[in-house]
Amino acid sequence: NVSSFLDGKFMTTAEAKQAGAKRQTKRIYTRKKGGKEIKYQIVDAPTKMPTEDWQRVVAVFAFGPSWQFKGWPFSGPVDIFQHMVGVHMHWSDALKIDPNMLEWNVKVMPLHRRRRHQDASLVRDIWNDIDQFVAMHKPRLTNG
Repeated sequence: NVSSFLDGKFMTTAEAKQAGAKRQTKRIYTRKKGGKEIKYQIVDAPTKMPTEDWQRVVAVFAFGPSWQFKGWPFSGPVDIFQHMVGVHMHWSDALKIDPNMLEWNVKVMPLHRRRRHQDASLVRDIWNDIDQFVAMHKPRLTNG
């Protein structure tokens, strides 16, 4: 559902299934920035990535539990979010946010069920964070 969100509208897993969407394990997302096309690969199963691909990871959508990161080549979530942008999306009316999200270097972003027009603004914020991170920590990824 990250793919649909980056296209401008978040869909829950149930909504995506109801709409007939198929689960994608990989997707290329192309953005135009500064007159250049920059390609991002969205991966649903990062534990299957080759070791050399981890150097190119720029962002992770975290959903809470630390077991999400089992098998990753890092010492844990704190280490992970020093090497890439962390994003956690949650419904604004949720009673609780996973406490891990408050301890890790993750940007917590509320989704409003009745204000879906705001999704595009959240997507812009995420891309701004990614752009800033890449410019500062991984500029080689956009200079090619």
